[in-house]
Amino acid sequence: MPVAELVPGDIVRLSAGDLAPADGRLLDSKDLHVRESALTGESLPVDKAASDLPAGQHSLADRRQ
Repeated sequence: MPVAELVPGDIVRLSAGDLAPADGRLLDSKDLHVRESALTGESLPVDKAASDLPAGQHSLADRRQ
């Protein structure tokens, strides 16, 4: 699917070495390290992990049920 056709709520599966096509929320991950230098200036990869959303209102794309 072309990146231009992604919409909120789409699920994207990535493998080692893939580039993330958009901003997103992790549903599951294993040993995920992300280079964010272009966004944050951080020079080293940052560990990422899936976690529960904090309590409160969330958009439809962020809901599990």
